[in-house]
This record gives sequence, C-alpha cells and structure tokens, in this order.
Amino acid sequence: MLRPFLMLGVGGSGGKTLRVVRDELCRRMERAGWEGPLPGAWQFLHIDVPTHADGNDPDLPGQLPPSDYQGLVKVGLTYRHIDAALAGTGRTPIGDAMGTWRPDPGKVNIPASKGAGQYRALGRVITIAGLEDVRDAVWTARRRLTGADVVGELQEATRALGGTASTARNDPVVLVVSSIAGGSGAGAIIDVCDAIRGLGDPWASESIAFLYAPDVFDYLKEEFRRGVRPNSLATLGEILSGYWNTDGPSDETNELLSKQGIQLGAVNRLGPRYPFLIGNRNEHVSYATQNDIYRAMGRSIASWVASSVLQDRLGAYTQGNWSAAAQTVADRLPIHAAGTETPFTALGSARVGLGRDRFRDYAAEAMAREAAERILRRHEKLRAPDDDRMERTLVADVARDAFSPFLSASGLAQRGEHEQDVVDALRARGQVERAKQLAADLRSRVAGGIPSKGLAATEVKHRIVSECSARAQAFLDELRSARHARAREWVPAIQDRLTGEVARSVSIHGAPVTARMLAMLSGDLRQVQEELRGDAAGYRRWAAGGEQEVADQVGAGGSTITAESPAITGGIHHAIDALVYQDEADLRDLVADLIPDLVTNLVEPLREAVQRGGSALAQEEVARPDGQPSPISTWPTGDVVPARLRAAPNEFLLEPTQDYPKILDSLVRRSVEASEPGAARREAVSQIILGTDEPEPTAQQLLTRDVDWVPRDHHLRAGVGSAPSRASFSLATSAAALIARSRAWLEREGTALGTYVHEGLRDYLDPRKSDPTEHGRRLAAFEGGFIGALNASAPLVSINPGVLVQVHGVASAPYSMSFSEMPFRTVRPGSPWCAGCCRPRTSGRRTSPRASVRARSRSSTSSASWRSPTSRWCSTRS
Repeated sequence: MLRPFLMLGVGGSGGKTLRVVRDELCRRMERAGWEGPLPGAWQFLHIDVPTHADGNDPDLPGQLPPSDYQGLVKVGLTYRHIDAALAGTGRTPIGDAMGTWRPDPGKVNIPASKGAGQYRALGRVITIAGLEDVRDAVWTARRRLTGADVVGELQEATRALGGTASTARNDPVVLVVSSIAGGSGAGAIIDVCDAIRGLGDPWASESIAFLYAPDVFDYLKEEFRRGVRPNSLATLGEILSGYWNTDGPSDETNELLSKQGIQLGAVNRLGPRYPFLIGNRNEHVSYATQNDIYRAMGRSIASWVASSVLQDRLGAYTQGNWSAAAQTVADRLPIHAAGTETPFTALGSARVGLGRDRFRDYAAEAMAREAAERILRRHEKLRAPDDDRMERTLVADVARDAFSPFLSASGLAQRGEHEQDVVDALRARGQVERAKQLAADLRSRVAGGIPSKGLAATEVKHRIVSECSARAQAFLDELRSARHARAREWVPAIQDRLTGEVARSVSIHGAPVTARMLAMLSGDLRQVQEELRGDAAGYRRWAAGGEQEVADQVGAGGSTITAESPAITGGIHHAIDALVYQDEADLRDLVADLIPDLVTNLVEPLREAVQRGGSALAQEEVARPDGQPSPISTWPTGDVVPARLRAAPNEFLLEPTQDYPKILDSLVRRSVEASEPGAARREAVSQIILGTDEPEPTAQQLLTRDVDWVPRDHHLRAGVGSAPSRASFSLATSAAALIARSRAWLEREGTALGTYVHEGLRDYLDPRKSDPTEHGRRLAAFEGGFIGALNASAPLVSINPGVLVQVHGVASAPYSMSFSEMPFRTVRPGSPWCAGCCRPRTSGRRTSPRASVRARSRSSTSSASWRSPTSRWCSTRS
C-alpha cells in the first residue's frame, strides 16, 4: 500500500527537484489511467525567499502550482523591515540569540524579495522571520494528506500503479530536499525541519533530508561559487550541532520559534532526522550540471513515491536500521559523544526502462506544437521566399482562394440560381406533391360539373379560378406551416453543420484565415438579402398574372370546353403555379428576414470565437498570466528533443531519446491513411486539432457551442416559451487543451502509435512479439542497460580514501541496494539477466553485496505497472 508523502523543497535546488518529481508522477499516473489531479496524499511545498517562484529553466518542468509555493518575503519588504520585525531595535533576547551570525541590516544591499544569493545568514534571518507562514503552509499540507479520503484515494492510486491496496493508514513520509551550499536553502533547512517537527505527530520528527553537496555546483565558474564551500561547511556544522544536541533546543531557540507559533516540546534533536548527502558523481557516473542532478533525483524520488516496495525497503532501512548501522560505524574523531550516531548517509539511484512515457511526452508536445503552429500561422506556410505581403493582405488572399469550397460546405451558399442552400433548406417539404394533389382535386371538381355538350371557355375559366381561389388560402397556409416546421429543423442543423465546418476550416487553414472567411460569409449573406427581396417581388408578379394565364390556356382550347379537354388541365396547372409562385415569394421573404438574424447572432459569434481563440493562443504562446514562461515555448520544434525529456546520466533507456523524431514520423505514417507523401502528418495534425478522426461534424472537440442561436421569428423557435438568443462559442485552443487532445490521439487503441506508447518492458522482451534477430538485440540492450544502472546507482559521493581509512578505519564504504518492482515473471526473458547481473561483482576498490531479485507476477489487470522503468536505490553511511 502506498504511503502519504509530504515533500518540501527548500530553496531553489529543492524547488526545482520537486518540479521534476511532480512532473514525473503526473506522467506515471496518466500512463496508469489516472484521471484528475494527483492524489491529495502527495503534498508538495516549495519554500523559498523570493516573493514569487523563480528559476524558470527551460530544461526543467514548469513551476509548481502557486498554491504549493510559499514565498518568505512579501512585495515591498526590505531586509531592514524583516530584521526589525524579527529582532526589534536595541538589545533584545531574540537579537542576542542571533548575535553571533545575524547580518548587519545597514550592510545588506541584496533585495530581499529576489532571494538570499549565497548568503546563508541572510537566508536564515528571512526564514525565521517567515516561519509563521511556513508553519501555516505545513499545517495546510498536513490537513490534506491526513484527511478522511486519503486512504481511499491511495487505494485507487496503488491499484492503478499495479500494487495491492489495503485499508491500513500508513504514517506519512516527510521528505525535505535542499542544498547545503547556497543561501536560501542552506540557511532554512534546519528551521523548516523544526517547523515540521512542531506539528507534534511522531512521523513529523522523522524527516528525511536529501541535501545537495557543494560539488553539485562545481561546473559553475569560480566567481559564481565563491560561497559554495564555506556555506556547506557552516551548514554541516549546524546540522551536526542539531543532530548531536542531546539537551534539546536552548531557551533562546525556543523563544525564537515560539514567537512564530512553533512549539517543539521535549525534543533532543534539531534539523532533519535522516540526512542524505547527494553529490555530483560516483565512480561510474558524473553529472554535468545541477539541473542534470535535479532531473535524476526528481525522477528517482517519483519512483519511491509510486512504489510500495521501495517504500517498505527504504522505510525499514531509515527507521529500522539507521541507529544500529550508525552506531556500528567506527569513528576516530572525538567530535560527538560515545553512543551517538554518525549522522550522514549518501545516496544514489538509477533506472533502466523503455522510456515510452518520455516518448509519449515528446510526441504529444511535438504534435501539439504543430497544431498550435497550424492554428496561428498556417497562412505563413504559403508565403513564397520573395513574398513581402503584409500579414493582413496574405490572410485575405488565402481566404479568398479558400472561400468557395468553404461556402459550399457551410450550407449557406446563396449565389445565383444554382446555389440556393438556405432557400432550398427552408422550402416546405412536399410542395410538389401537395400541388399535384390540389391539381387532381380541382380537375375532378371542374370537369365533374361540365355537361356532355361542354361549357363556354369563359365559364370553365371562371370555375377554375373560383375553385382555386376557394382553396388557395388553405393551400398556402399548409405550405407556410410546413415551411416553418422545416425551418425549426434547419435552425439546429445549420448550427451543427456550420460549427463543424468552421472547426474543420481552423484545422486546415488556421484561425486567421477562417475568421476572415466568416467575415466574407457575413458580407455575402447581407448582399444576398436584397437579391432575395427582388426575387420575391418577381415571384409575386408572376403569381398576379395567374388568372390571365388560366384564361389564355383555357381560351386556346376553343369556345366550348368539354370535360375531357386538355385545356382544363393546362388552366388548372397555371392556377396552381400562381399559388406556388406566391409560396416561393413568401419563402424568399422569410429567408431575407432571417439573414440579418443569422449573420448577427450565428455567423458573427462564430467569427468572434475563432478570432478570440486564436488571439488567446497567440498570447499564451508568449507568456502566461502569472508571468511564468508559456508551456508552448518548451514544446519541441523540428527534430530537437528538449533536454528535460532526455535521459539523465543515471537513466538507461533501451531506445535513445535522439531517435524519437524519426520514430514518431514512422509511426504517424503507419497510423494515418494518406495518399501522398507528407499528407499523413498534415492529416494527423488536423485530427489532433479537431480531437477526432471521425468525419461527422458533431464529433469534433475544437469548437463548442455554449449557447444556441434562437431566431427572433417566433415561428422558427422549437419551444413556445423559448426566447431569442445570440449564439456563443468557445474555441478550445489553449495549450492544455491541445496537449490533452494530442495525448489522447497518440494513445488510441488499434493504431501503430497506440500500440507503441502502451508497450511495456515485459512485452518488449517477449520473444513472441519480435523476430529472433530483433529479440536478441533487445535482450542485449536490456542487459547492458541493467548493468549500467547497477553501476550508476552507487551512492553519489566521492570520499577521500585516506580520510576514510584514518577516520573510519575502512578502505571503502559499503552500501546496500533496494529495487522497485521488476516487470518479469521468473519464466520470462529478462529475469535471468537480472539475477545474473546482481550476483557478486568486484568493481575497483569495492565489492558489491549480493542482491536478491524476486520476480513478481501480476494479473493482466495490473499490467499498467510494468510500463514503469525498474529503479534501483543505493545508500552508504559515512
């Protein structure tokens, strides 16, 4: 069963590490099918001096949510203000307690709201002054990870990650990550751990600290790390003092903490309970930059948080064996009293795996980036090298070329006699059949009253006109009613059709061109309105001449008309034609009256939504409202894989990250049907923008109709009580929406891409799923990666051998190993390699202890857990 975690990053190094942890956990949980935010039992808290979180390195994930950041300096405060609020003026007990290290306020020239630089004492004063805020933030996190719903949520998370859930409520693990070499973190680490201890829970006094050693910053130029080693020495001294202080805090310390609302009670230790040192190298691996280490440790911490096996083993080591192991280490320095513990342990970690989660993130971001480019700048792709047209002109020209197909597909084409979309859509259904039925009825009535010798033509004409007139109003009313019913069906249908077509246009032509075409559509419809009025007048003139047409037709049959005379049929047809002309005139008047409403309350809202969505995406591409860099700016461009997605030196991926671009291109071609080179990628981007590969317009997820258009004409409304309304639309073009649709598109079942991103290590090494040659290559790659991970996971510490012999009486520091779950059953390929690689191996000065690797079998319902890489942790005491 997974445990709750309270993870605190103190200072810039700690905050950057937590960002990696959170990003990695999000990736793992999404891959396991988890929906929604991370479990509340995993609490993150970044504590630092600056008012707002800084350090927006492009090779690291984005900042934690603002609610997870606690700045220690409010806007506008200076160090003088902070010092005076904390220590007061003149001689005070708190000022005296800080007297040996408190910086002189008159000599501090660093803006407090920007950080503490490399000044530990400055960072500590600011931290102590802000401990009340730290205490409140820690209490808030405690409430969240000990709430009533935590157990249930952890049960679900445990199952999602392939573990066995139970009803046990495990104590939270407190993990504090910081550097001992800087200003903010190094100055705050002890007091932050004491603020956690002040919660009063037994587990709150069991904090585990991952402390970055000074060599993490060795790559920096000398002038940028002058304070690194002095800070580290001072921090180590303070940690040792708190660790070995069996008398508990002094009265001055208690008063200092109590003023900030922190009561330690009866404790005999200050600072972290279990301090682990982390450097930048061991004998097998070294890290080029601090961010490389943050990525490596962050991903390893995520493995710990997501693995109940690692939690059980590391928990047993830290809490069960720490004291015993610490007291058995020989120590010839007379620094601490007999019986007290040697304080520091080093730690290392490594992982081996496929990296499918990393590929999924690369592919999703790369495709989302192309989608964003398509939406914003598709028209620019059509610009020739020597084309110097202004962007507005270019958009207008591209829109003009694309408008005719767009108009035809929109269902609103009203150009000439052959494009009468709206008129045809609103014409009464069954108009011809009704006219034929009326003609037959009139023929029966007129002919039935004619004697065998016939009637005068004028009498027959009078009968036709009279009978037709008697039924004209009912006929026209029936058609009008049918026309209104047709219009009520058309109103929602045209909204669906136009919405789908506009979304499709955005996916092909981009937002600027689509918005321009919608403006052109509005202009076309307004112009057509006058044409329709003219057409209606023409139809009415034809209808008015109907009686004369009947007279001419009947008169052409002679002076006497018999019942069988064709002149009767001809006259009746002309009489009914006049009624149909009248209906056509009414129809065009209806459409002409409807067009202003259609344009103002449907087409224009669509144009506004497209324009607004494109503008919002363009703004988001530049920066977020909180001032942090846009996620879009970190997405891959071209064939470059971002550094944050590349493997760290302690990660051994069986498929290199530099191959991701060509792998993606190949998988896209195999997942999308296309008739020409390059068309698969274009179609893939359109499908991602639309959020579907289905052709139905209602299937798309890009453009949402939030409010329906309800016409002003009450005859065209579906409900009697409905009121006229203007349509409202939302264009889902935010970075979050694009990346979500991109991920969903990648993970579709039954596609080459979906199969690839869901493939786990167990399937990858299954001989039944690849030919013998490829299977042999895969096994060899796995063996090499596993051995590399074993070596690279040695503790990240470089101990001087001479000092080690003199102080501890040993030539090498022993270490123990812990493994997360491995995705093999004992009969599957891969398991023998693991067992063989973990047998005793001699490496230089050190012999690795034998490690037992037990393969764990899972049912198919837990297969998601095997997509995670295998992690190994090592620790050594010094």
